[in-house]
Amino acid sequence: MRAGGPWVGALSRLTPLLPLLLSYSIFAFGAEGVANTTLELATTEPEVREILLAQKAAWNWAEFQSRYNFTGWDETTNICDWSGVECAYNLTTEPETRNTDPMEGFTLTIACYNPYQANDQYPSNSTDGTWSYHTYPSCCCSFPYLNGPLIDDLARLDDVGQYGTAGFTLEGTLPASWSNPDAFVVLQSLVLGPNRFSGTLPDSWANPLAFPSLTELYLQQALYDDWRPIPESWGAAGAFPRLDYLIMPSNRLNGTLPASLPAVSYIDWSRNGLTGTLPPTWGGNDPYPTQTLILADNQLTGTLPPEWGYNHSLFRTLVGIDLSSSASDLNLLTGPIPASWGPPSLHSLVWM
Repeated sequence: MRAGGPWVGALSRLTPLLPLLLSYSIFAFGAEGVANTTLELATTEPEVREILLAQKAAWNWAEFQSRYNFTGWDETTNICDWSGVECAYNLTTEPETRNTDPMEGFTLTIACYNPYQANDQYPSNSTDGTWSYHTYPSCCCSFPYLNGPLIDDLARLDDVGQYGTAGFTLEGTLPASWSNPDAFVVLQSLVLGPNRFSGTLPDSWANPLAFPSLTELYLQQALYDDWRPIPESWGAAGAFPRLDYLIMPSNRLNGTLPASLPAVSYIDWSRNGLTGTLPPTWGGNDPYPTQTLILADNQLTGTLPPEWGYNHSLFRTLVGIDLSSSASDLNLLTGPIPASWGPPSLHSLVWM
């Protein structure tokens, strides 16, 4: 574990979660059965190097490296000098200097472009009439694509604050083992799309002890092949306790919307195959922190639920909701805007 670096405050931010974590039984952790497994964390530089090189070996690295000129990723070069690795700054020096020890914290981004600069933009909030926009990647890299699976052992990287592998054709399933309560304790951003993963969204990822510091989960165009539903567990109380952005457009998601809305400020489930009505249960007793809800280009039907406006505290932060459609057979919603949505109920809503 690092002595400093930008991720050192993450553990202190878990303090408000302690009542929830202590009351939540570790044996309630979903079908994958990973909660009871003790994770042996990588606590030395040789262990971190071994894990990263094992992930490299699982990919078609030679083709990728020759196309994108990635350097390092060997037995001798300092990990902090590898392409895609950025080690944390030493905040105790004047001026601040970059560490050369990955055990002080690092980010890992394997991409042929900056996955945090992209074309898809939606207004996320408004302050005094000034819009701010949230962006996420929507492009893909050129051939040869990086392909192969994600390995379970990446979860042993105790000091990684940001991980992204975007714009490729990575295969296999999203590792359920990554939800181990000892894994990714300081991970704040996880970018896994676009890619070509198969299988379902892991139920275990929504366990309250999983990803305790994660604020951004980007799964845009990440899932391929079969259709799959959004797990009900992803909207359950305590799921993704720190998450702000849940980005999942174009993922072959089908079935109905979960009965509970994830407690996330920005949700994008657009361009999928979601069916049924907008759940009136989203107008329950607990207020949601959601500011932006993107459900465009699905196959939703019915009317706008008046229940969403019955309790004046519900959706009190909702700035925008996108239910638009780009084709005549998408989002066949009917009826007027419910009177209950008027002030003071959805008082922050300014666009839809």
